[in-house]
Amino acid sequence: LSAATVAYLWLFVPPLAQPQAFHDFGDQRTIWGIPHFWNVVSNFPFLGALYPAWHVARRPDLFNMAWEAYAWAGFFVAVAAVTFGSSYYHWEPNDTTLVWDRLPMTFAFSPLFALVTAERISDRLGKLLLLPLLVNGGWSIVVWVITEDLRWYAWVQAFPILMLPVLLALFPPSYTHATSYLWGAAWYALATALQSGDKAVWAWSGHTMGGHALKHLAVNGTVWTLHHMLAVRRRIDPRTGLLGGRYEHLGEDEMGTGTSDQLLTGSLPSGGTEETRLTRQL
Repeated sequence: LSAATVAYLWLFVPPLAQPQAFHDFGDQRTIWGIPHFWNVVSNFPFLGALYPAWHVARRPDLFNMAWEAYAWAGFFVAVAAVTFGSSYYHWEPNDTTLVWDRLPMTFAFSPLFALVTAERISDRLGKLLLLPLLVNGGWSIVVWVITEDLRWYAWVQAFPILMLPVLLALFPPSYTHATSYLWGAAWYALATALQSGDKAVWAWSGHTMGGHALKHLAVNGTVWTLHHMLAVRRRIDPRTGLLGGRYEHLGEDEMGTGTSDQLLTGSLPSGGTEETRLTRQL
């Protein structure tokens, strides 16, 4: 499917240049000496993604495979890097500075697709995809810079977004709280709408705030939704569909009176059936 979409893109879709109107934002005010003030400073919350990066990197036990923890940490670090790349772009919007805005976003998208593949299809497949996806994402930026053709970059961005709902719908989860991906997607859809309606929001707000600055805040909604998901979810035993052996983070009311050995091995403590607790977690 991936190869087919690439072939169609290159054979039947004409070269796609970067529209220069993309750089023409509604809110272009200079405040405190900072041009395009709100479009610049609204990137600062992305820096907060360093906290979830630190959190998941030090807790590989939260994942089926340790590499997943480091890939998630890489995702959050890439999001944090958007702070600098996007601020630099919005200080002086043009094609050259836009490269540094898109580069960290590309490195955030790539591991996310590999991670969902690992969770839904196969740990091994997700791990095998991780490095090629990162290289392909970086290469799409290089192709755009050299050829001024956005088709490859557009495919790198669009294909994971289109395929993630397919993976979520067709393959069973290996963790609880899988619906958090849908909430994250909802935040991202809102961000896309705000970006598209930048000037309309600028007009509706009485020239108080443009849609693009609000888009940055909405994307942070996606980031923190995913972090919350990682903090609260539990592994699901692929053989039984029941919660795996991680009761140590549940509260005393949910654990009942199980022994420490039961808590570590995942054997059933008293205080309710395992099916009941799975329902609570889902």
